[in-house]
Amino acid sequence: MGATTALIVRSQDEYLFWAGLHSRHWGFKLDKSLRNDVQLAPYAWAVKKDDFFLRYTGKIMPDLYMDYIDGREPVYELYNTITDPSETNNIAEEMPEKVKEITSIYYGRAKSFPPPFSSGRDKWEEIMPPVK
Repeated sequence: MGATTALIVRSQDEYLFWAGLHSRHWGFKLDKSLRNDVQLAPYAWAVKKDDFFLRYTGKIMPDLYMDYIDGREPVYELYNTITDPSETNNIAEEMPEKVKEITSIYYGRAKSFPPPFSSGRDKWEEIMPPVK
């Protein structure tokens, strides 16, 4: 499909990374898509560190998913996987320092991630570290 997905396991650092095409495979169902075109899906990344799971999902365009018919701006979701294993209570606003900490871990590693081979480069840039 032309999209790159990376899974990096670094046991010595005690965290996991995922990055690439969101495609509703991370907690969403493709059958909720109005267009059913995986190439339209936003890019996303996630990091699991200690008891926390932080997921960033890029901008969702309007009329792509039934549950976000008007689209959605990029969002961070933070969950405590011990007290909330079903990921139902987003605590990102309650714990901005934890979001910042885990985001910096992701950006530190993402600099070395290769971009997709063909499509999605503009979306890929959205999940890469900001250029300073």
